[in-house]
Amino acid sequence: MRPRKSAPRARACRRARRRSPRRTRGLADLAEKVNLSEQAARVAETRRDNANRTLAQAEQRREGLDGELGRLSVPATGEIRIVEDQLADESRSS
Repeated sequence: MRPRKSAPRARACRRARRRSPRRTRGLADLAEKVNLSEQAARVAETRRDNANRTLAQAEQRREGLDGELGRLSVPATGEIRIVEDQLADESRSS
Protein backbone atom coordinates (compact mmCIF):
# COMPACT_ATOMS: atom_id res chain seq x y z
CA MET A 1 0.00 0.00 0.00
CA ARG A 2 1.31 3.46 -0.91
CA PRO A 3 1.63 6.07 1.76
CA ARG A 4 -0.82 8.93 1.52
CA LYS A 5 0.44 12.25 0.25
CA SER A 6 0.07 15.31 2.36
CA ALA A 7 -2.74 17.65 1.32
CA PRO A 8 -0.55 20.53 -0.03
CA ARG A 9 1.60 18.11 -1.95
CA ALA A 10 -1.43 16.33 -3.39
CA ARG A 11 -2.89 19.66 -4.55
CA ALA A 12 0.40 20.60 -6.17
CA CYS A 13 0.49 17.29 -8.04
CA ARG A 14 -3.09 17.77 -9.25
CA ARG A 15 -2.24 21.28 -10.48
CA ALA A 16 0.85 19.95 -12.26
CA ARG A 17 -1.22 17.27 -13.95
CA ARG A 18 -3.77 19.84 -15.05
CA ARG A 19 -1.06 22.09 -16.55
CA SER A 20 0.75 19.25 -18.21
CA PRO A 21 -1.34 19.03 -21.42
CA ARG A 22 -0.97 22.77 -22.01
CA ARG A 23 2.74 22.61 -21.41
CA THR A 24 3.07 19.58 -23.65
CA ARG A 25 1.09 21.31 -26.38
CA GLY A 26 3.21 24.43 -25.95
CA LEU A 27 6.40 22.41 -26.18
CA ALA A 28 5.08 20.58 -29.24
CA ASP A 29 4.24 23.91 -30.89
CA LEU A 30 7.68 25.23 -30.05
CA ALA A 31 9.35 22.08 -31.39
CA GLU A 32 7.34 22.39 -34.60
CA LYS A 33 8.43 26.02 -35.01
CA VAL A 34 12.05 25.01 -34.48
CA ASN A 35 11.72 22.21 -37.04
CA LEU A 36 10.11 24.54 -39.58
CA SER A 37 12.86 27.12 -39.02
CA GLU A 38 15.56 24.48 -39.50
CA GLN A 39 13.86 23.24 -42.66
CA ALA A 40 13.63 26.80 -44.01
CA ALA A 41 17.34 27.26 -43.30
CA ARG A 42 18.17 24.02 -45.17
CA VAL A 43 16.04 25.12 -48.14
CA ALA A 44 17.79 28.51 -48.19
CA GLU A 45 21.21 26.79 -48.08
CA THR A 46 20.20 24.50 -50.95
CA ARG A 47 19.01 27.44 -53.03
CA ARG A 48 22.20 29.37 -52.30
CA ASP A 49 24.35 26.39 -53.28
CA ASN A 50 22.36 25.93 -56.48
CA ALA A 51 22.71 29.64 -57.34
CA ASN A 52 26.47 29.46 -56.76
CA ARG A 53 26.76 26.39 -59.00
CA THR A 54 24.70 28.10 -61.70
CA LEU A 55 26.88 31.21 -61.53
CA ALA A 56 30.04 29.12 -61.78
CA GLN A 57 28.66 27.26 -64.80
CA ALA A 58 27.67 30.55 -66.46
CA GLU A 59 31.16 31.95 -65.85
CA GLN A 60 32.77 28.86 -67.39
CA ARG A 61 30.43 29.11 -70.36
CA ARG A 62 31.26 32.79 -70.78
CA GLU A 63 34.99 32.11 -70.68
CA GLY A 64 34.56 29.39 -73.31
CA LEU A 65 32.49 31.66 -75.54
CA ASP A 66 34.98 34.52 -75.16
CA GLY A 67 37.78 32.18 -76.24
CA GLU A 68 35.76 30.92 -79.16
CA LEU A 69 34.90 34.48 -80.21
CA GLY A 70 38.57 35.40 -80.08
CA ARG A 71 39.41 32.53 -82.40
CA LEU A 72 36.61 33.47 -84.81
CA SER A 73 37.53 37.15 -85.15
CA VAL A 74 38.15 38.30 -88.68
CA PRO A 75 41.11 40.56 -89.18
CA ALA A 76 39.85 44.10 -89.64
CA THR A 77 40.29 45.52 -93.12
CA GLY A 78 40.50 49.19 -93.94
CA GLU A 79 36.85 49.39 -95.03
CA ILE A 80 35.63 47.68 -91.85
CA ARG A 81 37.68 50.08 -89.72
CA ILE A 82 36.11 53.07 -91.49
CA VAL A 83 32.60 51.75 -90.80
CA GLU A 84 33.50 50.99 -87.18
CA ASP A 85 34.85 54.53 -86.74
CA GLN A 86 31.67 55.99 -88.25
CA LEU A 87 29.55 53.86 -85.92
CA ALA A 88 31.61 54.93 -82.92
CA ASP A 89 31.22 58.61 -83.92
CA GLU A 90 27.46 58.22 -84.30
CA SER A 91 27.24 56.50 -80.90
CA ARG A 92 29.16 59.33 -79.21
CA SER A 93 27.04 62.05 -80.79
CA SER A 94 23.74 60.39 -79.78
